[in-house]
Amino acid sequence: MLSTPTHLNFYVMELFKSKQQKMIEALDLPFACKVVEIKPLKKDWSLAITEKNTVILLKGDRVASQFNKITDFLLATNGMAMVTLEDGRNVIFNSDGDNISLPHKDNLLFPNGFHRLKRDNSLSLYNSLHMLVGSNLKAANVFPNGYYHMSIYNSGNAEHAGVFDDTGRKILFTNTISVKMYPNGWFIAGGMLYDNLGNTVLGMKNGHFPKRWKMNILARIMPKRKREKRQSTNK
Repeated sequence: MLSTPTHLNFYVMELFKSKQQKMIEALDLPFACKVVEIKPLKKDWSLAITEKNTVILLKGDRVASQFNKITDFLLATNGMAMVTLEDGRNVIFNSDGDNISLPHKDNLLFPNGFHRLKRDNSLSLYNSLHMLVGSNLKAANVFPNGYYHMSIYNSGNAEHAGVFDDTGRKILFTNTISVKMYPNGWFIAGGMLYDNLGNTVLGMKNGHFPKRWKMNILARIMPKRKREKRQSTNK
């Protein structure tokens, strides 16, 4: 049986239909809206723009969430993503596209997949596998070299307070809320300079803290120190 001209027109239209148009038609949207454009972000994340000028965050062809406006998008090495809304609040999604946070300005996804969430008036820090690293925190930051820092409230666990290296080893106990980290692992905390192993390099002397400029210069030029291997006493 020969195809009618109507059928032929349909097949021709399907053949030349754009990839984006096919993606739009394939979306199973739970929202009463029409998608007019899909903008790729990174990897398999993308934004669907609706006729009402709202945006829908997509992971593959799956809907992650809908927002009025997104001002920034960050993708971590583990596939997690964070969007920043127009009011500055951040929303974090796991690598499957599931929302794991309420919008908040203190939420933060770090490039290595560690992420900080604001919950119950305090911060919690999670690793790239979404395993809890520290809770009841006043401050938590992860640095580009993989080191991280946490500061706790009085009711928090003291084990969570301090500076940690890229293996998770605590190298310094401190509850200061601010740490300046250098690429070589040297850092300034509590007004004193430490090497990448947590050893004090410049500390208080005669009741005075070292000069900031002196610590900055030294931290920038010194090499990363290696941890000494313990010699076996077995004979």
